Amino acid sequence: MQNYWRDNPPVPLDLLSTKIKEQFNRDWEHNCSTKPKLRTYAIFKDKVEVASRVNCNMPKFGSCLVCNSDEVENEKHFLFDCLFYLPERNRLEDDLACNLADLALKTKFKMIFDHPFKLAKYVRSAMFKRRQKLYNSA
Repeated sequence: MQNYWRDNPPVPLDLLSTKIKEQFNRDWEHNCSTKPKLRTYAIFKDKVEVASRVNCNMPKFGSCLVCNSDEVENEKHFLFDCLFYLPERNRLEDDLACNLADLALKTKFKMIFDHPFKLAKYVRSAMFKRRQKLYNSA
């Protein structure tokens, strides 16, 4: 093994780092395309990065509890489809100066995640309304 290091030129660290990152990204993209639990993530993330997490206490699977539709209460439904949050979504669209309904799904996700404070305002308002319906109704 000592001969290997002595007889071969050193590998530039930046090249090595680039090759490792490229392989990691290929593996990551493959996993995103083959793992069902990454379906929403893969819609709006096109690169690996550290992201902050928000705990919304939303069920992972099952029908929406607030609009009583047969739709799964997932991120897409919460952000774009649930009629219960329509007034909050309309305010978000006013803040963004766009009509989200006119955009493709990936573009919608990119649009709202490019405006984290406006998104946070929507989530805060919608989650307050959700808690009121689920836990304070008589």
